[in-house]
Amino acid sequence: MKNILLAAFIFVYSFAFSQDAATEEHYVYPVSPYAAIDNFAEKVEYKDDIRLLSYDLTENYSTQLEKARAIFIWVTHNIAYDYKVLNKKKLKRDFFECKKKENCNIEYAKWEDNYLKKVIHTRKGICDGYARLFKKLCDHAGIQGSLVNGYTKSRPEEIGKMGRLNHSWNVMLIDGKYYYLDATWAAGGCARNKKGKYVKFYPHFEEYYWLTPIEKMSRDHFPADEEWIRDKPYETAKKTYRDNAYIGQTEIQRLDILSPDSGILNVCEGDTIKIRFRYHKRLFRHLQVNTNIKSNPNPWKWSDDYQSLDPDILEEQQYIPFKFDLKSDSYSFTYVVNSKKLKHIDVLIDYRHALRFKINVMKP
Repeated sequence: MKNILLAAFIFVYSFAFSQDAATEEHYVYPVSPYAAIDNFAEKVEYKDDIRLLSYDLTENYSTQLEKARAIFIWVTHNIAYDYKVLNKKKLKRDFFECKKKENCNIEYAKWEDNYLKKVIHTRKGICDGYARLFKKLCDHAGIQGSLVNGYTKSRPEEIGKMGRLNHSWNVMLIDGKYYYLDATWAAGGCARNKKGKYVKFYPHFEEYYWLTPIEKMSRDHFPADEEWIRDKPYETAKKTYRDNAYIGQTEIQRLDILSPDSGILNVCEGDTIKIRFRYHKRLFRHLQVNTNIKSNPNPWKWSDDYQSLDPDILEEQQYIPFKFDLKSDSYSFTYVVNSKKLKHIDVLIDYRHALRFKINVMKP
């Protein structure tokens, strides 16, 4: 099977989906405890009534978490990201505005109903459509939830930045506990050709964005409203998010950074940086480091709209030694800062961009 590049969804107005993923190598999760629910929910038919759809999805389940899972699976498996809007130079916003300032609640309800029916009938939407549809189906099932609008980051150069305030996802409150989830990023990704044009949506369910712990959701999502940060002061959480190391979308579901604890490293020439991480897949020899000073030649080549590895360039690749600690189930390696011009360190796993750390080389 040839690799397919799934590039970022960048929507110039509010509520964007940004994902950079590959279809071939995804973390293989254990057999899901939700397998029976998933198999059922995927096949439920929409009968031109959103309330009825919610009932059909949830009537067989007793807990709110089971009901929410059925709804999440239906949304992620039945709605495709509307990539064609990304290829348009001029995009029209399609969100509610109460012009008369009277009966706004009634007018909003009508607008939202029509909006969501359009999403379901066309089976296409942007992130706002995914998040609103999930919330509406949950509302009808008696599940308390909210839309979260906020920032996302998907590019390595965004270390130290907030990213784009352009995305929507969901939070649920069940039995006094908050659960975070993103139906848009869980649904799959869009492929683009070598000219940068988006050509197709590829469904690929990502378990990572279902009930994502806040510390993991905050790797690439951050709410604009401080209400949704409850485990620490908002400004502290904001700084942590802003300064996070970049984790590539192909690896985010199976890689945990143990050290350093920030993506911005202040070092001096001659210092040794130790990078340690857990990786939920066994590594062999394909661990590499690229920097702004020296990089391995890119082994990926285009063939039509696909990418594949060039065997000739593979022979030119250089790999770095690393250690595996069985007790902590972690990998580690060291890098010596040998130039004042060092700006970043990229870690590649199996020739794909896994990590980036931003480097500030200070004067001794």
